[in-house]
Amino acid sequence: MRYAAPFGIALAMLFSGCSRDAASTPTATDAPATASALVTAEPTPSLPLPSPGHITVQQTAAAPSSSGTVAIALLQNGSAAASDITITFVGTSQNHKPDVHATAHIGAMAAGEIQAVTADLSIPADDIIATITATATAVGSVPSDGHLTATNPLFHGQQRLPSVTTTAHNPAASAVKAVIVAACFDALDHLIGGGDHAAMLAPGDTPLEFEVAVSDTPDHCSGFARPTA
Repeated sequence: MRYAAPFGIALAMLFSGCSRDAASTPTATDAPATASALVTAEPTPSLPLPSPGHITVQQTAAAPSSSGTVAIALLQNGSAAASDITITFVGTSQNHKPDVHATAHIGAMAAGEIQAVTADLSIPADDIIATITATATAVGSVPSDGHLTATNPLFHGQQRLPSVTTTAHNPAASAVKAVIVAACFDALDHLIGGGDHAAMLAPGDTPLEFEVAVSDTPDHCSGFARPTA
């Protein structure tokens, strides 16, 4: 995960199930001389499968940064299961150059959860992104390991690189590697950019400041946090 460029995710699916070998039962002819208990492993419960088409991309945006262009998407998991999600961004060129692509990943998105995700787009210096789209694909069900949160970030645009400040909260008793995302909006709640930051969150509150890429001065920003590998 990068330290977001200027100062901070919506799908074919593969499912994995669980199985176990059936245990054979001793017969009267092959029973051992000494009686012993037959031990069988308890089956691992199958995780519920994510519902087709229920990972939705609510909004997308792209904004220039000092290192290129940052794409951001706001996603919601409408499935009844926590899902492992891959997001693919496609940006079209204002100057009719080839489309640019980028991918991002959310390892565990709880049922009903909303998250934001970013990716860096590599575009020529003499070009800009005209439109940005994103598709989100649930690639399987996973145990939900959420509960990290982040306060709504405060935008700081007076400095050379725009940034946000936020406080991430880790309720666990041990440190968690996490990504914190800021999604920024205009007064009409249109997504206009954002950024992310990777951090090791100690138990409790961790104040953070990181850069965001925005196409205009935001009216407000929302904060998101999730564990990462």
